[in-house]
Amino acid sequence: MYRLIKGSAVDDLAQKLAVAKRPTAVDTETTGVSIKESPVCKGQILLVSLYNPAVSRLPLVVDKEDLMRLRPFVESRNPKVLANLKYDAHMFANHGMLLQAICWDTVTADVVYDTTRYGRHGLKECVRDHLRYEMYDILKKGESSIYYYEREFERFVEYAAEDAIMTYTLARWQIEQLRQVSWGPYTLDRLLIKYLVPYDIALWKMGRRGIYVDEEYFQGIIRRMGTEVAQKEAAIYEKIGRVINLNSPDQIADVLYNQFKVTPPRFTETKVCGACGKKATKRTNYICKEHGDAHLKPVPSTDATTLETIKHPVAALLRERRKTSKLQDYCREYIRHRRADGRIHPNFKVYGADTGRLSSSGPNLQNVPAREKIWGIRGGFIAPPGKVLICVDYSQLEYRIMAHMCQDPKLMKYIHDGHDIHAAVAHKLYKLDCPIEKVEELYPDKRKSGKNINFGILYGMGPRRLAQAIGCSKKAAEKLLEEYFDEYPYLRVRIEQVKEECRGNGYVTTILKRRRHLPNILSLDTGLAAQAERQAANTSIQGSAADIIMAAQIKVDQNKELLEHNCLMLLQVHDELLFEVPEEEAEACCPIIQNIMEHPLTRDLRVPLEAKPKIGRSWKEAK
Repeated sequence: MYRLIKGSAVDDLAQKLAVAKRPTAVDTETTGVSIKESPVCKGQILLVSLYNPAVSRLPLVVDKEDLMRLRPFVESRNPKVLANLKYDAHMFANHGMLLQAICWDTVTADVVYDTTRYGRHGLKECVRDHLRYEMYDILKKGESSIYYYEREFERFVEYAAEDAIMTYTLARWQIEQLRQVSWGPYTLDRLLIKYLVPYDIALWKMGRRGIYVDEEYFQGIIRRMGTEVAQKEAAIYEKIGRVINLNSPDQIADVLYNQFKVTPPRFTETKVCGACGKKATKRTNYICKEHGDAHLKPVPSTDATTLETIKHPVAALLRERRKTSKLQDYCREYIRHRRADGRIHPNFKVYGADTGRLSSSGPNLQNVPAREKIWGIRGGFIAPPGKVLICVDYSQLEYRIMAHMCQDPKLMKYIHDGHDIHAAVAHKLYKLDCPIEKVEELYPDKRKSGKNINFGILYGMGPRRLAQAIGCSKKAAEKLLEEYFDEYPYLRVRIEQVKEECRGNGYVTTILKRRRHLPNILSLDTGLAAQAERQAANTSIQGSAADIIMAAQIKVDQNKELLEHNCLMLLQVHDELLFEVPEEEAEACCPIIQNIMEHPLTRDLRVPLEAKPKIGRSWKEAK
């Protein structure tokens, strides 16, 4: 049951909802946008469904014809509950309305409640799994909302009305559940209210603003890359003596392992039947349908990790071709997603990665190479006339968090003394005969090895993978890891403490006490248990880095001085933030941003954070 509100009655409804004391659940039915696309300027609202028991016992539905009459409510301070915060906010913004006072998002709340439900945080999945109720669903695959709006209006309105009432019901259930879980001196619902909802709103603003893209610049890169790829392909064909499909793993495997007799360093899970030649994949439970597992043979891998370990000129050419081709695809994506305003508008996701790190789509800007110097890809992201970009990058954020958590005196001293922690580690492990400040200049390879070892510790890398990363034997890698932990014993204690806490609780926590559930840590399968242990150690560091950047972004977004300077946050990629600001205001904004990023939390870490602002016309110049 529902009430369809029309005409002047919508004006009265908007006024009542604007002053209502209880939150209002809001949901939109739209013309639809692909999940991989940004909804900025795409998609229009067909229906708005609302539910507030203080105003009406029935869900209320407003047609698009009366949509603008809802503006007093949409832009009011009445708290609003949504089932996909950024999407609905974009839809209202597409009609010129700013959705204000968002207090709850059921998608984010479900991720906080249970991080293992990856990909099942939508309204219907949550209602089915948590409330044991199957929602009314009329949208069939391949049919759009417009079809039902035009041909089966009453059923469509009923469908929309249920979304609003179930959003409200689910939110109440989530609040009750999260209030039963402690979050420091508070309960877990406060994490959502204090951090995650404001963060989602800040990310919505970033996606809405977008960043300018120089299409001609990227077209030039694509042409140069095309020439480079063609040259690599010609060199490969010359060495193997024939033309093959370089995108075919089977043909590449045949060249490397049969023609050149390279010993396969790794094998895929897929197997091939020696009797019929058919592949046994996950879909067939890794057995041949005709011959079972009697004739199965392993399939050697040709993925990027494998090619990195093969010391052969053809493998080197294949690696270089793949890297260039991949970058070329990225550039094409940036052009494809460029809108009429000259900008791309990515869709940022708070929990895009298991550790809590940000991800983005439409396009994915997390894969923009950070230190790629050959092609200058970041030079294609520019400021409009009269403005510049400010890039503020955290210096070795994860290692500072690692030192803060383990409280190792030597690691903390490196940071307090202003040393490069990778160089300092290399200096100690390799007993280099120069000051730490000269390591990168005199021993760049050793410094790189020190960095790989640090990364290896963070990501739970074992001796075999570390040996591959730094180009040494497994025995030498084992010795380096042992010396590392002997030199910094507090770190080993901290890693073991994190694993033990995860075994006891079933989850690992970050610096802001966010949780990642890892049930496999108690698995009888030693492989799964070991993987969960690595994930626990990694999440405590990477997830805490995500917390720090999140806290900084919220502060930046809410800073009045920066708003007065018209300083707009555009992107967050890994450990850096990118801002667009009028050229004459840039110098005044830098120290404000730097101070916020170096002191994002209520209490500072045991080691200082360092954020370095740079100004430029392009992202490359500012980096």
